This record gives sequence, structure tokens and C-alpha cells, in this order.
Amino acid sequence: QWAAMPDAPAPATCEPMSFAWNRRQDDLYGQFDLRVAKGRYGSARADVSLSDDGHTQIWARSMAPVRTDATLLAVLADFIPSAVASSVGQSAVASSLDNSLRVAALVPSEWILCDIKTSAVSGGYGQAHAALFAEDGTLLATSSQTVIVRPGQARPAAQGDG
Repeated sequence: QWAAMPDAPAPATCEPMSFAWNRRQDDLYGQFDLRVAKGRYGSARADVSLSDDGHTQIWARSMAPVRTDATLLAVLADFIPSAVASSVGQSAVASSLDNSLRVAALVPSEWILCDIKTSAVSGGYGQAHAALFAEDGTLLATSSQTVIVRPGQARPAAQGDG
């Protein structure tokens, strides 16, 4: 492997992610313990200033015991649209138009670092790529997506969401 795991604070030092939108506790996000290490995600999306670098890092671990496999990695790689929407400097939503996942290695890891970099947003479309790393620095997969980006309004969080 030539890709090096980027510097990121350890998951234990990152606050559990809270949400800035209405959601059900049993939705997909509820299946994971998510920690934002860099950038805006979850309730931090309320900051609608333009991102300095379009870079988001999220630590994720499944709330249920699962093995590190392509299915898990595909779910985590699909955090890209929200990372793109969080970068544009206005309230926005993004939906995937295409999605590719390239698995590099499958090793057990309690936490997985989703290192997401938005390359560009222009004309209502965005492109971003992600590298998913095991805690030991092993590159698990790379992913890229093209998304459509639309103006949106942040949905207020329902009581008890978080």
C-alpha cells in the first residue's frame, strides 16, 4: 500500500456526532457511532460558511458486531454526499449520481476513518473521493462519487435526537 493514513485525532478524543436534522433513532445513522475528526458533519452543518479545504474526516464504528467487508465499506463511503453538501458555504443537500468503491484490503478494525475530500462543486454538481482506513493505517478502500447539489434548509432536530 502506498496510501498513508492521514493525521486525525483518535476517535476517543472526538465528540459523538449530533444531528442538525430530524431523524429516526433506528435510521442508518443510528447503526453507527460516528465521531467528526475534521470538517462539518451532523449538527456542525449548521455552520454554513464556505469550507476552507472541503476536507472531512469521520471515525465510524458499527453499533452491532459486524466484520469489515465490502458492504460495510460501501455504506461508509456513501457519507460523501453529506460531506460535499457541508462544504459549499450555504445550506445544501446532495444526492449521489454515481458511486464507485474499490476495496484494497479487508482487515478487522473497530473504528474506520472516512477521509473525504471534496474536489469541486460547480453548476449544481460536485465531485469527491474518500479513503477508508482501519485504525492500524491499512487502506481498506477508496471511493468516489459525483453528486447533484441543491440549495436546502437545515431541518431542525427533533427532541431526543442526537
